[in-house]
Amino acid sequence: SMPSLMAERMEELGLDFSVVYPSMGLPLLDIPDAALRRACCRALNQYHAEVFAGTERRLAPVAVIPMETPEEAIEALEYAVQQ
Repeated sequence: SMPSLMAERMEELGLDFSVVYPSMGLPLLDIPDAALRRACCRALNQYHAEVFAGTERRLAPVAVIPMETPEEAIEALEYAVQQ
């Protein structure tokens, strides 16, 4: 993934803005251990926040939110939005 390069070339592709879906994050949602699942999703979300920094005008990565329980989903959403 090279978000800076993609952001630079979006005009050539005829795109103004793109939402980037992290398909490599989908297997994380199936981790049976709750603590490990939460940690892995948070780590991937932090990685995407760092890698996509500076491209916000053109790109928006989607956070991976585990939803085994409502509490888990709320915690992950609050962290993704506030951090």
